[in-house]
Amino acid sequence: MSPRPPRSPRALIRFLARPEDRPAVLHDLAEEFRTMQTEGADLKAARRWYWRQALGSAIPLLRTRFSGIFGGGTGPLTSLLDIRLGLRMLVKHPGLTMVAIFALAVGIPIGLAPLHSAAVFETPLPVPEAERVVIVRDYDVSTHRYLRSPVEDWVAWNNGLRSFGQMGAFIVTDLNVGLNDNRDPAVEGAFLTASSFGILRENAALGRVLVEADAQPGGPDVVVVGHAFWQNRLGGDPAVVGTTLRVAGVPHTVVGVMPDEFQFPKRTNIWLPLRVEEPVAEDERRVVVFGRLADGVSAETAQIEVESLGVRMVTAEPLRRERLQAIVSPFSIGLFGLSNDGLDGELGFYFVQLLALFVLVVACLNIGMLILVRTTSRAGELAVRTALGASRARVVTQLFVEALLLGVIAAGIGLFIADRAADRLTFLSEALPYWMDLGVSLRTTIWALSLAAFSAAVVGVIPALKVTGQQVQQNMQQARASKSGVRFGGVSSALIMADVALAVVAVGIAFAFSDAFTVVSGDGGTVRSEEYLYAQLGMGYGSASASRTSNTELAARSGDATLRVLERLRSEPGVRAVALATGLPGTEQEYYGVEIEGDPLVDGQEGTWTSLNSVSPGFFEAMDQPVLAGRPFQSGDVSPESPFGIVNSEFVDEALGGRSPLGRRIRPLKRDGTPAGPWIEVVGVVAYVATSNSLIKGEPGIYVAAAPEAVSPARFAIRLGEDPASFIPRLRAIAQEVDAEAIIRGAMPLNEVKSFDEIVMQWMKLGVKVLIGILIALAASGTYALMSFTVAARTHEIAIRGALGAPRGQILLTIARRAMMQLSGGVILGMLMVGPILFLAASGGWTPTLSPLVLTLMAGLGVMAAIGLLAFAGPTRQGLGIAPSEALKG
Repeated sequence: MSPRPPRSPRALIRFLARPEDRPAVLHDLAEEFRTMQTEGADLKAARRWYWRQALGSAIPLLRTRFSGIFGGGTGPLTSLLDIRLGLRMLVKHPGLTMVAIFALAVGIPIGLAPLHSAAVFETPLPVPEAERVVIVRDYDVSTHRYLRSPVEDWVAWNNGLRSFGQMGAFIVTDLNVGLNDNRDPAVEGAFLTASSFGILRENAALGRVLVEADAQPGGPDVVVVGHAFWQNRLGGDPAVVGTTLRVAGVPHTVVGVMPDEFQFPKRTNIWLPLRVEEPVAEDERRVVVFGRLADGVSAETAQIEVESLGVRMVTAEPLRRERLQAIVSPFSIGLFGLSNDGLDGELGFYFVQLLALFVLVVACLNIGMLILVRTTSRAGELAVRTALGASRARVVTQLFVEALLLGVIAAGIGLFIADRAADRLTFLSEALPYWMDLGVSLRTTIWALSLAAFSAAVVGVIPALKVTGQQVQQNMQQARASKSGVRFGGVSSALIMADVALAVVAVGIAFAFSDAFTVVSGDGGTVRSEEYLYAQLGMGYGSASASRTSNTELAARSGDATLRVLERLRSEPGVRAVALATGLPGTEQEYYGVEIEGDPLVDGQEGTWTSLNSVSPGFFEAMDQPVLAGRPFQSGDVSPESPFGIVNSEFVDEALGGRSPLGRRIRPLKRDGTPAGPWIEVVGVVAYVATSNSLIKGEPGIYVAAAPEAVSPARFAIRLGEDPASFIPRLRAIAQEVDAEAIIRGAMPLNEVKSFDEIVMQWMKLGVKVLIGILIALAASGTYALMSFTVAARTHEIAIRGALGAPRGQILLTIARRAMMQLSGGVILGMLMVGPILFLAASGGWTPTLSPLVLTLMAGLGVMAAIGLLAFAGPTRQGLGIAPSEALKG
């Protein structure tokens, strides 16, 4: 699949170009974009070229689209002259321009991020009348969770509902697919009903799609492949229809190739028929049920019918159905398990949205204060313009245009940065279905431009109305009085102090909880992870789905495959050791409370939360982890009823206060306090097992001895020495030789493995740094404006005092006294806020690396130094550079 041009500049062109010109412009740019790649240009270079073309054509497109306004040089609201004057003012005050653009370029994307995320999850399927394609799913009223439906639900709904023109169902699974060998990586496939293609109104590009005859009992083994799979794995053979493809070890006839970009339902490469046979009462498969509403039927009508049918189903199965409800949901929303309101239905979303808008409002208020200062300093100019006949509306319009230019430039920069950041969120974009894109969309672009206009109204019109609301004579008097300096009110002072205080709070909290981001790196790692290959072994549905193998039988097959793969690996040349566990360093972990025999928890006490891993005997030897106390696991320790365990040193410290755990019995607890398993006898202690690249601080852990076939999910760490990735094809071959449906997932060197928590931790660290930087920059911008404009407005005073022999340092100290008072007040206010927060956290059980008092002082002094450096350097240089003779000329 050839990459498409970036979304953000395409959205910008759609917004700027006239409707009649839009298709031609986009087509020409897309053709050139593809030509560049065909000729060997790097994708990044092609994207940069596209961005340059879009930005370079912005002004010509605007002139063409709004020729009625710009064509004659004047218009009802503004003119080209206003834009030129606005650009001139931006260049004249580069410091303010850069500060304002920075604040809005950050504030607008942050303010839009929650709305953009909600819009991404609501993106409709790229099919005709997508709003009529819905999902029918089960909702558990006791757990407030949406569930996939059993096959019997699909049969009942398909036979009983009349609100749907067509209904279908699918199961997504990984499948081993190959032509001649078994070394190819598994691909995402889907078992679906033949009706699915009719619901989506999609036909094959070559051959045909699945038909009802394919899904009948005893039907042919056929497969439809995706366009990318056809190109990359099958060489784009035009005669592929009718050839044979092995799926889960079973030969299947290729009957069709789907069009480019069709990867329904997620990022699927092949499709096989989902066979549903009677009776279905013991069929344990769970499917996603979807359908297209019949003509003239609304989703609300369908919901009423689904509820009516659901009542009869509850009557038939009261025990299984007493907690479930059937819900009709938009397809994209239902696929992600969200409520029908999308992210808007999540309580946390409102908090995030308010926080994001708060950052935007703070940015707007700061810029408004800066522009108010600048507008006040231009009182003389505005008075002269008014005296020459310019109306108040004309003057306000020009000031609005200046602010709008700031907002549009900042919005463009912010959208560009956001789009580049979205490209780096690969772990999220790869988890989204094929039709969803984290990149900036046309709707987001329109929102951003709307926010730019709103910001211009706030930071441009309001100060302009305030300044131009006086009479001409008053403005002239103010212009003459400006030689003594610009007057700053209490509002601007409060804003500066609030910004500084927020920066202190953010820095203080970041300092305090930096131990949560402690990296176990360098000599902190205990595993030579670069020598190990990580892989997870699982079972795809494969032919088991067609034969309706029960989940119990499938689990047994998975356990048998795990045992046989482990035995094969241990005898494989080049393999030095093999470790098997449910959780390896860097992977997701299961966490439980813990009960210690003889140490009952006091009412209200939470106890220790610990990870719990099942490992096969020999795990610690394979990972080269010595037992610090007690003994390692032995083959006789495998006992499901009376298991033996080994704990790490963090468990000893946190759960037992350093007391010996040997011989004690511990038991994992669920979140509700009920036992999650039998008592475990502790026989040994190890260090915290971590790789050198781990981002998670050492945490309590329990390892339980288990038979290899009982380790599920089965995660392998295979010690190979240098270049462990080269063993991946051989590992796939071993797994598929053991069982054709055995899937190797996530194979990579162990030092590259990161859990979702670690990835989130990385972005949290970056987010904290960015937030601190924003708050400090905003606080510095206010102080900078105060200093810079004060120095500019008081040049006459500076000249006179300099001529009288006053030292320049003393002059600047006098001028900067107000700014320093505001900075100091903000720092003190922030320290008064962050101090109690840190002490409350410490009293609540948090153990800081430094005392809360030291951390508070560090935060205050750090912010004062940062803001002082950023805000005082420029104005100080400006003031010291004023010669008395030059200043007296003004």
